[in-house]
Amino acid sequence: MGRLGKAVSSQTSVFLGCAGHQCGFMGVEEVTQTETFGENLPASCRDPGIRLLVDQIKAFPIVLSTDTEDAALWKKDVNEFQKVFTAHNTWNLIRMQKVVHPWSRIVWFPQNVPRFAFVVWLAIKDSLATGHRLSSWSQGLACGCVFCGEPDETKDHLFFACP
Repeated sequence: MGRLGKAVSSQTSVFLGCAGHQCGFMGVEEVTQTETFGENLPASCRDPGIRLLVDQIKAFPIVLSTDTEDAALWKKDVNEFQKVFTAHNTWNLIRMQKVVHPWSRIVWFPQNVPRFAFVVWLAIKDSLATGHRLSSWSQGLACGCVFCGEPDETKDHLFFACP
């Protein structure tokens, strides 16, 4: 796990209660078991990061095994770790996964024309700036169809009913 002095800056080590040279020579177990660890935080220290660090270090149970060698492990899945880093696993862990809609392959495919795909996507989401939608934003706006004179210009009228 290394030394606490290498993990934090010199200013942070003063705030944590192990000034300067002590952190460099003390192991993590010795520093966290001292009674003064984190006690001499200045009253003016409002940094929530430092306070959170102190609370997490105090709450973390330290179990050191002398018969095994330290190793860096990378998170592969929620409760699974591996020795090799892969960007694919990291991306899957940090991204927000959403439901794939059945119409997505119709709109977003490799040979699409981006301008047309964007308009189709807006139409599917019912977000096109039609006269009906614009009239809900502003009073007194003419919302009729400019092609046929229909008084209510909707998405369905434009794509399917307008002669």
